[in-house]
Amino acid sequence: QRGILGHCGTDDSDLETRLQRYGTWDGGVYEDLVYGLNQPEDIVWQLIVDDGVPSRFHRRHVFDPALRCVGLSIAPHRSHRHVCALVYARAYADLPPPELAQVHQWLSERMARRSPCPACRREVAEDEGVFACGHKWHHPQCCICTRCKSTLQHYYSLNGKALCDSCYDETLRPVCKRCGERQTGGHARIDNESFCSRCFSAEIKLHKLEHPV
Repeated sequence: QRGILGHCGTDDSDLETRLQRYGTWDGGVYEDLVYGLNQPEDIVWQLIVDDGVPSRFHRRHVFDPALRCVGLSIAPHRSHRHVCALVYARAYADLPPPELAQVHQWLSERMARRSPCPACRREVAEDEGVFACGHKWHHPQCCICTRCKSTLQHYYSLNGKALCDSCYDETLRPVCKRCGERQTGGHARIDNESFCSRCFSAEIKLHKLEHPV
């Protein structure tokens, strides 16, 4: 509903913190997120193909025989229409019902408490608020990228700052070791240093001269 991406919860919690509210588990726990799909077969194929993820860790989770427990939920997403969250564990047990009831009441009360929009100081209605960086409810028109000042449909958080898709990509793109420019296309690495395609040819020739075979 709020258009958030990533594994960080709306209260800035990580996966293990959220699971501890509901139960206990054995071994490691892992979370996969699939955006844009709501049909089970499509979601499974997306996880198996795992296109664009060099490590293929989504695929490894699906086929890991040790991960015998999985919980999932499919919900509407403001930007991608649907999101499916899957949590894997070796073993899992719910907390006793009385404790779960207390957790549900605590979460309901916590989500109901809202402070004014920090940008305009007006009240944020239930159906219009988005959760923004700094753990404060903002109006959609008040939630802006700290870099380019564009209005955010969803955001990425980097060092405590809310960034739009473009600014987040630009901030994370590697800088060429040779020319110092941030890369907008393909790049290569030599000795753990990034080089743009223009500088790579010159650098690899120099590398060969300094390190002859």
